[in-house]
Amino acid sequence: MELHEIFDAAHGPAPDYGAPAWVAMIVFISIALYNVLELNFLIANTFKKYHGLYFWSMLVATWGIAFNAVGYLLRILAADRSGYGHSTIILIGWCTMVTGQSLVLYSRLHFVLQSPTILRGILVMIIVDAIWLGIPVIILVYGSNSSKSELFFHPYAIFERIQLCVFTVQELIISGLYIVETSKTLKLQRRVGFAPLDARRGMAHLILANILIVLLDISVLVLEFTNNFDIQTAWKPLVYSVKLKVEFSVLNRLVEFSQHMRTGAMEKMSSDHDKGASLGGVTMAASETPTEARYSVHVGTSRTHELDLEDSNEFRVVKTTDVYVDSSANSPDQSASGGISRQSTHIDIEDFGFASIAFDTFQARMRSVNMSALVGANMLSAATDAQYLAKLPVSGITLLSYHNDFLQLLGPDATARQVWDLPWEAFHEAGVYNKKDNSLYMSSNFKSLDDNINITVVSLDTDEYNFHSTQFPHLAMANGGSSYYPPGSSRNDTPPMHVYCDEGDFEHYSQLIAVDPNTNESYPLLTNFLGSNFSSINDVRQHPVTGDLWFTDADYGYFQHFRPSPKLPKQVYRFEPSTGVVQVVADGFVQPNGIEFSPDLETVYISDTGSQQFDVVPGQPSTIYAFDLVKNKRLANRRVFAYANVGFPDGVHCDTQGNVWAAAGDGVHIWNPDGVLLGKIYIGEASNNFAFAPGKVFVFSNYRLWVVENVTALGREVCTDFGRDLECCQ
Repeated sequence: MELHEIFDAAHGPAPDYGAPAWVAMIVFISIALYNVLELNFLIANTFKKYHGLYFWSMLVATWGIAFNAVGYLLRILAADRSGYGHSTIILIGWCTMVTGQSLVLYSRLHFVLQSPTILRGILVMIIVDAIWLGIPVIILVYGSNSSKSELFFHPYAIFERIQLCVFTVQELIISGLYIVETSKTLKLQRRVGFAPLDARRGMAHLILANILIVLLDISVLVLEFTNNFDIQTAWKPLVYSVKLKVEFSVLNRLVEFSQHMRTGAMEKMSSDHDKGASLGGVTMAASETPTEARYSVHVGTSRTHELDLEDSNEFRVVKTTDVYVDSSANSPDQSASGGISRQSTHIDIEDFGFASIAFDTFQARMRSVNMSALVGANMLSAATDAQYLAKLPVSGITLLSYHNDFLQLLGPDATARQVWDLPWEAFHEAGVYNKKDNSLYMSSNFKSLDDNINITVVSLDTDEYNFHSTQFPHLAMANGGSSYYPPGSSRNDTPPMHVYCDEGDFEHYSQLIAVDPNTNESYPLLTNFLGSNFSSINDVRQHPVTGDLWFTDADYGYFQHFRPSPKLPKQVYRFEPSTGVVQVVADGFVQPNGIEFSPDLETVYISDTGSQQFDVVPGQPSTIYAFDLVKNKRLANRRVFAYANVGFPDGVHCDTQGNVWAAAGDGVHIWNPDGVLLGKIYIGEASNNFAFAPGKVFVFSNYRLWVVENVTALGREVCTDFGRDLECCQ
């Protein structure tokens, strides 16, 4: 077939097909349309909420197949002699079918690949290809139906093959990433020795599905370049419908894995991993010979190897699923708290490079080198050298001491590490404990109105801290949260519910929502102040004696363009769930944010994050204010408690000794009750909140989750939330 014949076959008058070809094309298109009907049924019965990139790309790609198939069917039946009608339908179908299919694959790619750079690159590739390949072909097709159609014959025939090749390569790249990354996972499972059957079958299914997709793409190219254009046009929508059904099946299995990773096969993976299964020994040459004489290497969860490196030029480690190297050194000039600098380095398995929320048992340990160090700052030196603090040797996560009491506060065995590093902001706010499933509930960060904020549930059953995402009815845009005793509930038990600050959107009020995480039931507690809706309720605490809910109302929803213009000033409120009484207790804030009670219930701390109003605003408050709590109902004697020198103080919590902890621009800052900075859990990036657990502090920094373990300090609400029978609560 010559090039001009290819053009005519695509958009010119209907040729005289032979009977076999005509029957084949009708059969192909009919099957494609049947698959479209089946896909629509599957979409309607699978998705609980009709939003998100996965849903919309699946829906658009499905209907793109329908348009493409119907357009070619009209042309085969010669129902549109002018060519404009069926050409328009074909173009709508082609553009949405191809780009939609690539977006379907992209939308679930983060389940096996967690490189933000590569993920962004894939998305850019899809968008750029859609633009530079879509616009020219639209012009060429409509030009073919104009009075000067002969000018478009040759360019269209060439460009048709170019765009088909580029789109095929695009899908080969995405499918190839699935195949490569999933193969790494299977390889890792076999070598480690704990590979549940369901997990292996699921990953093998994913590999086979993507191999099938590659073969189907190649079949379209073969028909194109063997000049079987008519057959190719009918075969193409069938191919895309089959690919979409296959993708829908296998990608949904990945979703199931991520949602049930704490049970069944995933639970077994975690328990087996705790045994510290070895991957075999390797020898690594260090760039510098360690100066200390002794290092202890911890393999798995036990400390089993000690190496004497005094006379060695080579640093030997056993490369396993979990390797820690601890060292200690005397550096009197470096520490203001006894001259001790302590360091714990976490070495990961980089030769696999695997990270997946579906198979998080591996990812939690196998990432980059994470280091926790205790570094002391000499405040006398800092007083006369403005660059002193900036020159401290901090990297990764560091326990940074500004005062002699900091080491005693954390304890001599405290270590810190990064747990998760994800391509989306799963760890943002809240951090509420639920006793029944032994998990922390955190809110994710806002991205768009099409993708509601999720609740990230982190299990504390093992030190892998597996997690999954969920949503609660009536809770649209969760932010801060707290444990909650409803009126009449027993205070002798752990809190039976949570309360969340719902910032609302253009369709939902900003409100306080009570949630039972064990039954998935929820209901609104407060939706307005005497008829006026709140701006964006930000954070909340329940008074441990009266049961009143104290909360802050900022207007970050308006700044982030998902809430209407505020109707109320930015204030702090007290609400009585038992009576419905609500009153303003404090105002005069730029952006009221975190709120917390002192352990003796005599002081309330409220942070003002006015320096962050979508963009950083210099000169505005990054301040925690202290108020006297009067008769458990009113606030008095407002005063400055502390100022965060980096970023702004967001979530605020107290420990049982009255020290005040706040998430800030470089980690968590800790002040004593007099407002003196004791130290920081330094992570080098902004933290919006954190949560205490027995012997632990979890730090949230949106994309990343960190943990400080073996901590002496005890959060004010730990014994209430976790149970007073704990040894640390006696």
